[in-house]
Amino acid sequence: MLKRLLAASAVTLLIAPIAANAAPIKAEDFARYPSVSSMSMSLEGDMLVGVVADPSKNGEARAAAYWDLSGPIDTSKPLVPSNITPSSGKTLFYGATALKNRKSLWFTVQPYIGALMGCGEGKETGSTKKYLEKVYMGNERIKKIDDLPDGRAEIGANKAMLRCYELVGDTNIASLLPLDPTKIVITRTSTKNGTSYFEHDLSNGREKFLYKANPTQQIIISS
Repeated sequence: MLKRLLAASAVTLLIAPIAANAAPIKAEDFARYPSVSSMSMSLEGDMLVGVVADPSKNGEARAAAYWDLSGPIDTSKPLVPSNITPSSGKTLFYGATALKNRKSLWFTVQPYIGALMGCGEGKETGSTKKYLEKVYMGNERIKKIDDLPDGRAEIGANKAMLRCYELVGDTNIASLLPLDPTKIVITRTSTKNGTSYFEHDLSNGREKFLYKANPTQQIIISS
C-alpha cells in the first residue's frame, strides 16, 4: 500500500510548482481547468481515478483518467494515466470516486435551460438556467461508463412529476462496505416508495432490496 501511496504522490509531480522559478501568474491561468483534480484511490489500492485537463484538446476540456496500479510502478517518474476518456457533447466531468472491484463513479454536469415548474431549485414559472447533475459507473480502465439507475416516478404519476424525476431523480452511494469485496449500499428514490436502500453487487450489477427509509427519521450508515 505504501508503494501505491507513493505512486499517488508521483501524480502530483505533474502539477507541482517550483517556487524558486515561479513566474507571475497570468489572468488566463485562472480560467483554465486544473491539470489533475478529484483524485481517488480504490479500497484495494490497485487503481487511481481522477479528472484531468484533456490533453487532446489542449487542456480546454475535462476528461476522466484511470491509473492502473496493479503492476510494477516506477516511483522515480511521474505516473501517467493508463486510460483517458474525454467528455462527450455538453456533458462535463467534475468529480470521481474509486470504489472497488475496478469500478468507479463519475460525476458530471450538463447545462440546461428550460421550465422546471418548481422541481428541485426551479422557478414556478418561466425558464430556469442551471446544471443538471448525473452520476455514471465506470468499469475497469473506464472502457465503458454507464448510467446509474435514476430515481423514478411510478406509472400513473402526472407529467410534471415524470419530468421532475427525469431532471433531478438520482441514485446515491450510502456505504462502500469496505469489508465486502464486491458490494456497496445505494439509495434510490421513487414517487411511490420514497427513498429505499439496496445492496448493489459491483461484479454483476445485481441488487437486493434492504429497507425503505423512514420519512420522519434519518438513518446514517457509516461508510
